[in-house]
Formats: sequence, C-alpha cells, structure tokens
Amino acid sequence: MKTRKEACFFEPTCELINKISVVDEIKISSSPSPAKRAQYMRNYELICLSSTDLSEEKLSLLREKIFSFIQEGEGELLGSKTDISVRRKLASPVKNKDEAYFTTLSFHFKPEKLETLEKKLKLESQILRYMILTKPPTTFREKMAGEKPAISRRKVVGGKVELKEIGKKLDEILDE
Repeated sequence: MKTRKEACFFEPTCELINKISVVDEIKISSSPSPAKRAQYMRNYELICLSSTDLSEEKLSLLREKIFSFIQEGEGELLGSKTDISVRRKLASPVKNKDEAYFTTLSFHFKPEKLETLEKKLKLESQILRYMILTKPPTTFREKMAGEKPAISRRKVVGGKVELKEIGKKLDEILDE
C-alpha cells in the first residue's frame, strides 16, 4: 500500500496537502462536540421583581426557594446567599403594583436545564417579573468550553518602515 507521499507525483503539493490535513485534525479535536458542550455550565444572572406585600420572613423564604430551584437543576450560586432585596418604585406598574423588591442573583447553570428553572419561576405567584441574562465566561476554562480557538495576530511594534530598509534586510537574508 502506498503512502500519501508516494502516491503524489508533485512533492510540494503533497507536503501542502499533509500540512492541511494536520491543521484540520487540530481544528476538529480542539472544539468540543455539541454533546460535551451541553455538559458545561454557563454563568447566568437572575433579576427578579417580587411583590411588596411580602414580609421580610416571606421574602427570605422566597429567596431560599429560588436557591433551591437553582440547586435542584445542579446549579451553584456565585457570591453570597445573603443578597439583599431592595425596595424600588417602578417606572410603570407591573401587575398593578407601583413598587417591588428588586433582587439579583448570579449562578452557574447547565443551559439545557434553564427551561425547567423558568417554568418554576413562572409558577411562583409572588414573583411579579423576572429576567435571566447570560453572563460572559470569567475563567479561561469556561472561555475554552464555549468558544472556538481564535487565530492570534502579531502586534506590530514600532512605526513605519522605509522600503529601503526592507530591501537591505532582504539582501542580508538572501546573502546568507
């Protein structure tokens, strides 16, 4: 059986083909498959408006319930659990309420389980409105899990170079 090099009649083309196939193998192996990508957790932020009719105890119970929803979905909270809900006047009424408690939570969560979290939040009658935002990855490992490897470009150091200087450098290199 002939190898790829023996089968090629024109050597420079054959070397180019070998280099291209190696680059393709690197690209394929460096980006995670869709199944593996689904296993990775992403950063999210939950912004929640809850009713002002709630007492401090009921508000803390609601927060604990939201924490448990996140933990049931195999998520983990970022930051402290003692996030304080702030009472704010709303610009426009939400469900006939002019004021609401404004709470934000940051957490890691699997993207495929986000839909179940949203369903649970919709069923909570004390939550007037919520929004879940995707936050950018913060660590190198998280960035590599969600992005394809980027091609790096070299920075040009210094200013403009004269054509004569380039010609001199080329002559020096060719003379060696």
